[in-house]
Amino acid sequence: MIQDTNFGQEICMGAYKIEGKGWMLSRYDLFTPGRTTLDPSDPTILLDERHCLYATSIPGESEWLHHDLATTLNLLSLDTSSETYISERFPLKNQKHLAVILKVYAGMETRFRVCDVVEVVGIFEKDTETIQEYMTSDQNVVKIQLPIIHVIHMTTINLSKLVTRNLGSIRDDNILRIKTEIIDYLANIFCNDTLVAEFILLSLVSNVSSRLPTMVLGSFPINIRNCSPSILLRFREFLSSVLPAFVYEKIDIPSLNNNKFYPLSDGEKLQAGIMQLAKGTTVCFDETNMDEGTLNDTGVRNLRSLNQIIVSQVLPFHFSFSEFEIETDLTIIILSKSGKTLLPIDISIPIKSQMTSDLKLSSYITSDKLSDFRKYFATTRQLSVTISNEISEKIQSDFVKQRQLGNKISEKEFGLRITLAKLFAKTCGSDTVLWGHWMNAVRLVSSLDALK
Repeated sequence: MIQDTNFGQEICMGAYKIEGKGWMLSRYDLFTPGRTTLDPSDPTILLDERHCLYATSIPGESEWLHHDLATTLNLLSLDTSSETYISERFPLKNQKHLAVILKVYAGMETRFRVCDVVEVVGIFEKDTETIQEYMTSDQNVVKIQLPIIHVIHMTTINLSKLVTRNLGSIRDDNILRIKTEIIDYLANIFCNDTLVAEFILLSLVSNVSSRLPTMVLGSFPINIRNCSPSILLRFREFLSSVLPAFVYEKIDIPSLNNNKFYPLSDGEKLQAGIMQLAKGTTVCFDETNMDEGTLNDTGVRNLRSLNQIIVSQVLPFHFSFSEFEIETDLTIIILSKSGKTLLPIDISIPIKSQMTSDLKLSSYITSDKLSDFRKYFATTRQLSVTISNEISEKIQSDFVKQRQLGNKISEKEFGLRITLAKLFAKTCGSDTVLWGHWMNAVRLVSSLDALK
């Protein structure tokens, strides 16, 4: 993942002239015969400019995806025995990761943005480069060796496409069966509460479908209440086992006051924030330890940044005297005790059933099922769902009929039904909303209202 698109520029030799042979390209040459310095006045050389990007491992990358990708790239080996990264430039404190300098040419850097997941074809420079920009809190400069790749070709790639490319897509005739199995397993985690399981599944397949001036469509942040420690543990294990990138973060007053959830720069160095994540990452916030307290300035900024991320799906970057935003696409699920979350969500639903199960993830899901679950989420998240004119007219007629019967459906509730109908279609592997999907959306909203 690209963490910083402005890691510096360099002047290099793009071509040189050999008498009797003409011009030779040298952009990717490690050594140039007979030339050890760059002299701008030398008529036998042409200068070139290259741009440096700082890239890291995918934050929150699941072990199973990392293993699959590492197996694919078994010919490339980077030495991880020494510290080959700048710790302040990676969002997650406890994740082992790599970093690399990507040197790009011919204006290639303009096609990429911070948080893009990229695939790179290039030349690996074995001799590492010493970077002296990392300064510790006591003002000591730390010299860190970073590997270099001279980029020949680079493209962005969706996390879900990474999965389907490695594992394959799910067959259409298997989607409904796998959906049922996932709901059953989620219900098993959440005290046999099938309604909670259904809403969680809808959230897990959600992503940003379009952006309007005042709102974002497609995302579905939810809050699950009455969560116990055992539920938290099993849900965390499940998500990390089936999703390509998953981040679990505790939210309470101390964590808000003492951490940076947003990227921060002093104009020279970019410090990563916890939420500087790749698009398609699922984030689970654990608020079960949230208690009363006072937020300091950092806490207020963190809370405001989290609100921007959830509501508008944009990540704010804070500079000394300014702020700018980049678009993101994160799935947000918030787990709490009895109280509702402080963060903005589409729905908040309590776990009602008190029945528990002693089944463990390792003994409950076979390797074949795990593979099916991974392919299911990767396949359904890539679907773009539309509503045909025929179904749209039926929905409008149903809305008018309900109003005539005295059922007061607010604009907000109607919008929620539309969102749920599209997400329900995705869970069924459909790229268009059918009438049955709409009726299930109505059922889910009615069930939610009955809990109030």
